[in-house]
Amino acid sequence: MNKILRRYEVFQGNAKVTRRQLLSGILTGTSLATAPAEGAVREYWIQADSFSKNVAPNGRDDFMGDKYSPEQTTYFAAGYRAYTRNWEEPLPGDSLIGANDGIPGPVIRAKVGDTIVIHFRNRDTAHRNPHSIHAHGLLYGQGDDGAWNTNGPDIPGSAIALGQSYTYRFTASPSSVGTWLYYDCSMPERYGGQIFRPRQVRHAFKKAPLGEPDEQYKSMAGQMGLFGLIVIEDPGAAAADRENIVLLHDLYSEDIPALGQDLDCINGNCFLSNTPTFHAKVGDRVRWRVGVMGKENHVFHIHGHRWMSQGAYRDTLILGPGETGTVEYIEQSPGTWLYHCHVTEHMSGGMAGLYVVTE
Repeated sequence: MNKILRRYEVFQGNAKVTRRQLLSGILTGTSLATAPAEGAVREYWIQADSFSKNVAPNGRDDFMGDKYSPEQTTYFAAGYRAYTRNWEEPLPGDSLIGANDGIPGPVIRAKVGDTIVIHFRNRDTAHRNPHSIHAHGLLYGQGDDGAWNTNGPDIPGSAIALGQSYTYRFTASPSSVGTWLYYDCSMPERYGGQIFRPRQVRHAFKKAPLGEPDEQYKSMAGQMGLFGLIVIEDPGAAAADRENIVLLHDLYSEDIPALGQDLDCINGNCFLSNTPTFHAKVGDRVRWRVGVMGKENHVFHIHGHRWMSQGAYRDTLILGPGETGTVEYIEQSPGTWLYHCHVTEHMSGGMAGLYVVTE
C-alpha cells in the first residue's frame, strides 16, 4: 500500500456506531444516515494557503504564439494543500493526491463505506478571508456542509477564520461512486472577512451600489484556487493504467486587477506548454476525471480519441459550473495530441494542453 495512503487510514474494520457513542457526541453535527459504515477511516489534514501564482511560468502561449511577462500572468492565489498530521509539513505530490501545489487541491480518495475525516485549517495570510470545505457527492450532516449564508452565519464549519481550524466528517455511500468537486463555500469576499449577523447583512445589501448580484457579492473561491476533486472508487470498475485529473476554471482581470487579461486555466495554469502534459502508452486503460469551477460552460475534447457514453461514441464532454465527468477508453492512438476546451474563446484564452501517447 502506498505510504502516503497509510497516513490517511487511521483505522478500519466493521465497528458499529452505538447509542452511547452517539449520545456522547462522537458524531456531533451528523445523523445516523451519515454514520460510518464498514470500511476505512481516511483522514486528511488540509490547509488553505495563499501564495504568489504565475499561471504561465515560461512566458509563452505555444498555441497562439504570444508571449507574456510575469507581471501579466501573476496574482496572489489561495489553494488547498495536504499536510502531514497536525499540518506539520506539506505532503509530497504523488499519483494519489496529485501535485499538491495548491491548485487544484489534493485529490480526496475513498471507497464505498469509508468515512472521510478532513482536518481543515485556514492559513490564507494574503487575503485573510474566512474559508471552508464544501463537498459534492458525499453523505454528511449540516455541521459538515461548509456552506455559509446570511440566515445562518454561525453554522459550524461554514466560515473558518484565519488561524482557526475545523474537522469535517463525510461518508462515501453507494451513490457516491464517481468524480465530485469540493471547494470553498464560505462567505463572499465582498464581506471583507467579517461574519455579519443577518440584519447587518441585509443592511449592507441596501447600501451596496446597483449592479448584478453576482458582481456585488461573489465568491472568489473558484478564481483564487480553492477547489479540488473527490474520487470514490467504483468497486466493479477495472483499474486504470493512467488517471488524469483536469480542473477547468477561469480568471477575470475585472476581479483580479493584477492580471493583464482574462485567462482560462487547466489545473491552475494556462497556455500550451504551461498547462499539464499527460502521457499514456498504447494499450493503457486511460481514465480522465474532469471538473469545472466558476461560471462558464466548458466542452472537454481530446484530438484523435473517442469514448463510449450512453450507448454512443463521443469525443466531447460538455460540463457546466460545478459539474464533473469521467472519460475512459483503451488507448490505441499513438502521437502528440491536443486536449482543450472547445469553446473558442476559452481555447485561445489558454485552456489547452498536450497529451502524448507512445507505442
